[in-house]
Amino acid sequence: MLIAGQRRLGRPDGLPGGQRAAGTYIGLHLGWCTAFLAVAVIALAGDLLVLPSVPGSPGVPLRRQVARLADKQLGLALMVPLLGFGGQILAYTHLTPFLEHVSGFNPSTISLLLLGFGAAAAAGSFIAGPLADRWPRRALLGGLALLAATLSAMTVTGQTRSGAVITLLVWGRPVGPRADLPEPRLP
Repeated sequence: MLIAGQRRLGRPDGLPGGQRAAGTYIGLHLGWCTAFLAVAVIALAGDLLVLPSVPGSPGVPLRRQVARLADKQLGLALMVPLLGFGGQILAYTHLTPFLEHVSGFNPSTISLLLLGFGAAAAAGSFIAGPLADRWPRRALLGGLALLAATLSAMTVTGQTRSGAVITLLVWGRPVGPRADLPEPRLP
């Protein structure tokens, strides 16, 4: 969960929707290709600094990895978070226009709201992480149920600014551990 939490903490730097986020600033002034290139260069530099110190492991042969795809339980364990996280990303793609046109926020305020979303997601990772370690299935299904309820509620609560803010912060919470739960159980 530490890695997932760091991903959540890093997210607000590149969120679309306002001039305050570093990635958005670069994208608006130098183009989105430059913003994505900057993120790629920073990620590569981090990899080059960290990977040499990570101890190696024997790895799993490709034939064994492909054979595991026939396992229905593994397929289900991977498809549930894939569909849930995919649905969250799909809804998230439309969040900035929704907050601007439906809820009535201006772009600079939306940046702060998205920062709050990222903070809620970080809290979700660090707070729900121990629960997910102990009860992974319940955490996964509970997170997805909360995500579905929150996204459904946003269509009603998003009509007002206060409702949109509260729903956005609740939405950020289940983003935390959901997508990472099956990873430790993979061969």
